[in-house]
Amino acid sequence: MKGMMSISEFARISSVCRKTLIWYDNTELFKPTFTDSKGYRYYSYEQIYTISVIQMLLELGISHAQIKDYMKRNSPEAEKKMLLNQKVMIEKEIMKLEGIQDVISTRLDSLDEAETNSPGITLQHLSASPVFMSSCLNDIARTDISDEMWMTFYKTCESHGNSFGYPEGFLVSDESVRKRTFDKVSAIVSYVGDWKYANAEMPEGDYAVYHGTGNTDDTAAAYSKLKAFIARHKLAIAGKAWEKRLIDESGTEDKNKQRIRIAIAVT
Repeated sequence: MKGMMSISEFARISSVCRKTLIWYDNTELFKPTFTDSKGYRYYSYEQIYTISVIQMLLELGISHAQIKDYMKRNSPEAEKKMLLNQKVMIEKEIMKLEGIQDVISTRLDSLDEAETNSPGITLQHLSASPVFMSSCLNDIARTDISDEMWMTFYKTCESHGNSFGYPEGFLVSDESVRKRTFDKVSAIVSYVGDWKYANAEMPEGDYAVYHGTGNTDDTAAAYSKLKAFIARHKLAIAGKAWEKRLIDESGTEDKNKQRIRIAIAVT
């Protein structure tokens, strides 16, 4: 028909398959402009805009019934209201996906760090990096951190809009650093990737950096090696110690294959 497209032509241009268009017609979600006596369906070029909106709404998770109701009552005002609602939902989903992407990127960086650094201690200059820290734990032994403290930390992360799954560790307390015992911690640390997910920073500076196997449950041997390294190189401890799990249980349950980094600020 002149000025009309067959269902096959319309399917090709709209990228909606022929069977779907027939189903839309039968359910009265989207009908052709004209159906001849033989049952052949024909569509106008203007209907490309309508089917595009329908497909967009379906991809956003809106039900057929809701779309059908909207199409019956459509108006500029109704379209604006519907699109504004969807815009808000999409923005929330984008923020959620950006958070997940940041977790993935940060975990990949940690895995790369574990892979490229052999076990041992080196002197490194580290740039400032974003972290999200718990409230002060009042110089508590790491083994005494209760489930309630962990839950409080995770709820705080959630209220801040942070996704779960970042590499974690501890900030060693001022008292432990001063006494060089390194046995107490002052905060749980989540090593985020983007500054917008941070509430603190690991400062830029020179660090004695330990890479080794294991996790943060038992770090006595690591700190013994770090103290010997600092003394041997005639360095002075200038700040806190930052512990970070590079490979944790999500990578392997074998503790002999897990990896940790400990960085102590020095001068």
